[in-house]
Amino acid sequence: MAYFDDLVPDYRVEIPDASDASLEAMRRLLYMFKLAINGKAVALADENGLAISLSPEFIDIFEWTLEEFQALDPSDFFHADSLDVAITHRDNHLAGPYIARCFNKSGQSAYFQIQGLCVEFDGQHWRMLSFEQI
Repeated sequence: MAYFDDLVPDYRVEIPDASDASLEAMRRLLYMFKLAINGKAVALADENGLAISLSPEFIDIFEWTLEEFQALDPSDFFHADSLDVAITHRDNHLAGPYIARCFNKSGQSAYFQIQGLCVEFDGQHWRMLSFEQI
């Protein structure tokens, strides 16, 4: 794992009240996250929709740090014409792609195809979202 970490940037992740077992599960999930992003704008969220990791490409495109993004209301990120579909996908753990208009930190918006991937990993539910500007 040390060799892999030398090749791939380390992502900062908050792990609240983690037991040893859940900490190990988080490490393994982050390893898979690092493998999956491959230069894409990706967010990893817990089952409540809280982002726990953002790829560097996501941060470059949207300009928010992880802490800033975690503090956002969905309406701060999704344009009103896309908010309902985004919330429906989140609340129902839908994986199919959808188009949404998203805001960056500067207030500019663009359309993205968002592909969700929902996984259960060691008894916890996770959602990985890939953003591709269209």
